[in-house]
Amino acid sequence: EMGPFLRARLPRVLATRARLLSRAERRRTPSIERWVVNRFLMGSPLRLRDAGLVVDQMVSCSPATMSGYYTDLMRHERTAGLKAFDGVPTTVMVGSADVLTPPSHARRLASAIEGARMFVLPGAGHYLPLERDEAVSAELVAAVERARR
Repeated sequence: EMGPFLRARLPRVLATRARLLSRAERRRTPSIERWVVNRFLMGSPLRLRDAGLVVDQMVSCSPATMSGYYTDLMRHERTAGLKAFDGVPTTVMVGSADVLTPPSHARRLASAIEGARMFVLPGAGHYLPLERDEAVSAELVAAVERARR
């Protein structure tokens, strides 16, 4: 998992870079954004087109959104509210290499919803719909089929 020192500062570094450089400048030299995507957001195998898409999303993001989202995500605690989903067919999917919302977080979510299933996708990071599109699609189709019964 990402250490607390880096966890607290990385969003500010990205937001500061976004304030100091134009979007066009960051798009030409997205070295920090690429490092963040490759190191913290994507798992393996890394598909360059997926990483490029996520880098572009980061470059296009406003500084306030960039730092605010992460701050809010780290403070957000609504586990007690998950009881409302007891009995509702629920699947929690997480990548084994996800450092933003790691498997420990997913386990906490799944254990808070009675009957929830959990899948850990080996090697995947935070962007499951990109990294493991077939597994995510298969689970969505299965969920729809279970609901139709």
